[in-house]
Amino acid sequence: MLKFTRKIPLLAILGVVMISLASCTPDTTSTQPEWIDYVNDGSVSLKLDYEEHDFYTDGIGQVTVKYEKQCIDGDTVHFDPIVTTTSSERIKSRFYGVDTPESTGKIQPWGKQASDFTHEKVWNAVQNGTVVLSSPYNDYHTPEPDSTGERYVTLVWINETVKNAPKEDLILLNLMLVQEGYSTAKNVMDFPEMADTFTAAEAQAKAFQLHIHSSENPPGWNDGEYRVDVSLLDLKIEIEKTLEDPDYIPEYNNEKITFTGTVAGFANHILYLVQYFTEEEGARYPEGEYAGINIFVGMSDPPSKYRERNAFIQVSGTAVYSNFGFQITDTEGRFPNTISYSDSDAKVLLTPEENIDEDSLYTFEYTREELNDVVTLKNYESLNTAVKVTEPLVVQDVYIAANNEITVYFENCEFNAYVCFMYRGNPDKPNEYWYTEEQWIGKRMYIQGIYTYHDSVSGRRSWQINPTNNADFVWADAPTA
Repeated sequence: MLKFTRKIPLLAILGVVMISLASCTPDTTSTQPEWIDYVNDGSVSLKLDYEEHDFYTDGIGQVTVKYEKQCIDGDTVHFDPIVTTTSSERIKSRFYGVDTPESTGKIQPWGKQASDFTHEKVWNAVQNGTVVLSSPYNDYHTPEPDSTGERYVTLVWINETVKNAPKEDLILLNLMLVQEGYSTAKNVMDFPEMADTFTAAEAQAKAFQLHIHSSENPPGWNDGEYRVDVSLLDLKIEIEKTLEDPDYIPEYNNEKITFTGTVAGFANHILYLVQYFTEEEGARYPEGEYAGINIFVGMSDPPSKYRERNAFIQVSGTAVYSNFGFQITDTEGRFPNTISYSDSDAKVLLTPEENIDEDSLYTFEYTREELNDVVTLKNYESLNTAVKVTEPLVVQDVYIAANNEITVYFENCEFNAYVCFMYRGNPDKPNEYWYTEEQWIGKRMYIQGIYTYHDSVSGRRSWQINPTNNADFVWADAPTA
């Protein structure tokens, strides 16, 4: 059995009196509260054998993580099944009974620490021990996806030191997150057998004032004013450094900043802003340069006035370097529907019709060979900005994901296209969408959109154009209606 040690916080030693949850009688005989290790004391245990079982059919199975980037945040990990007779698809796991602070679309205190904790435990178990995934049932049960249709609510059982550990030697990571104060206990009554333990572990973490239950923010947490002295050019320079050296920690990381820019596009919950800078304003080239940034706005799209191309807007958010690169996030609630009431709220400074001077949107135009050179020579002049290929490209291959998002590969091109919407092959026929490889391969396409990059979980980098709507990605030989 894995052993778990606890260093009692000084505050707890000096003044916190722990209430015994078992007897509901205060312990008045000691100034040091009793620590109950619910994770390792047998309060919860895996009841089902997992060997040779397939998660997709039995609701339990041994899993792994091939790449560290599959650890998304504190309560979400994408696992790969080890034993499967049905599907080898990655299992998008949302942990049962927990709700850790946000660390991606929204940045909350202790969110990064919770994410790091889960990452460390899962990766250690993958490298040196065992990870088993189960549904919150005590029988073999075909799992059902959650309301998103893509994720499964799961219990994550780990042993960090023993390969193929017997089920008796596995402990529950979900409960560990609650016990350590990285999460509250959430919806635990759906699995009554564990409800009391989760509730007790949360009460204990509150009494010890651990992490999210502390009266203090985590080290380095910025809860102050938004900086207004950071420009898109400053951010672009830091992005370039991370592209050249993935171990580089960019300046402004975790800084709250307010900046301006022109909307270059919006796709897949990402808003792209761009701004032009002269040499006097810090540009590195005599002719000046454009700087772009991508802003993850969360899963709820902002009002349309902030997404219109050529709108010049103000945005506030947090600069974060993560698995998704160096970007702006934590903008949730910062895009009001009505007039702004806070200096940190987004504002439309110029509508697309009003933005006709130096801040109007510029689109880089390339031939196929010119854009190939941009990729191979690591030229970042148009990174995260609007681009257009001036000649049709021939589709060589496509990858259509389960959610119908499409990656399109072109003949003799060092770049691809990522289409996050259903493409209508003939815009004059509203119901004619392309769902199959046969409809794509061999077609000639005109394309424009945002020039950016994507790092896969394996670490492979691809350079992409992200069209934002049907008009950006047009079949050159489309028939007339």
